[in-house]
Amino acid sequence: MKEKDDDDQYRIKTSKALRLRLSVHVCARTINRDLLALGFRWVARPRVPALTDDQRKKRMDMADELLSHDIDNLLFSDESLFDCNDVTDREWCRPDEEPSTRPTERWTAKTHVWGVIGVKFRLLVFLTDDRVTAENYQDTLKKFLLPKLKETHIFMQDNAPAHRAKATQEFLQNKSVRVAEWPPHSPDLNP
Repeated sequence: MKEKDDDDQYRIKTSKALRLRLSVHVCARTINRDLLALGFRWVARPRVPALTDDQRKKRMDMADELLSHDIDNLLFSDESLFDCNDVTDREWCRPDEEPSTRPTERWTAKTHVWGVIGVKFRLLVFLTDDRVTAENYQDTLKKFLLPKLKETHIFMQDNAPAHRAKATQEFLQNKSVRVAEWPPHSPDLNP
């Protein structure tokens, strides 16, 4: 419904703008038909981080830095929280059918995972804590990453607080883990 509501709001706003600015009355449905006839389609606008010039420069610096390394040595990591319930709010129905119900719960089951990928390198860990702290992040690194890590690997991690924590930085340095600096506001750089 949200998508349709957004579409309706857009058409209504366009219709009002034409009426106010040009004194022309055009029905919102006419605007929709004309846009479709011209080949336009109603699509979701992708979200991208709003970046400053300094942040863009840091992204380019990171790209230049990575180009100087063998891609086989780069390891990208990230964590994510997955909802274990059906969270879809739309479904296809025949004209004579009602949509199926979607039970909601106050507290839904979630699964927290952390993964690392690289050329010929794969690691997936199911985390027991919903919240990543510097302490449990270091435990995860020690237990799962360090045994598989080679001297030549360059470890990539985003700027999550547990990753940036002084204790985590010292831990990685003490374990001689090569870490590339991740630019701020750049979640889209992770593969």
